[in-house]
Amino acid sequence: MGEAVAEYEGILETKAEEMMERLRGENEEESRLMTEQFLQENFAEVTRKLREQKFSSYEEFEQEVAHFETFSFDNCPPGPMRKELILEFTSRAKSDAASFFIS
Repeated sequence: MGEAVAEYEGILETKAEEMMERLRGENEEESRLMTEQFLQENFAEVTRKLREQKFSSYEEFEQEVAHFETFSFDNCPPGPMRKELILEFTSRAKSDAASFFIS
């Protein structure tokens, strides 16, 4: 009977590890989605100002993005890749805006 218990413990351990890995993946995906939604919603005002040509220079736009970045680090929902997602978002925003200021 001791062998059967050890076998079932091993099976149970494996199932528990698989479940934890699945939950971790789901949590990371949900966290990523929440962060992206937060960034898009809160960056909308900056986007509006850009479209309406409220920035007199690219440098002024960069300052606004830097303030947004700080705001995001302080207020964005917590998550495992939060910092990377914020930096990627602001980097992409600056790149997109650069072409706007060039043309």
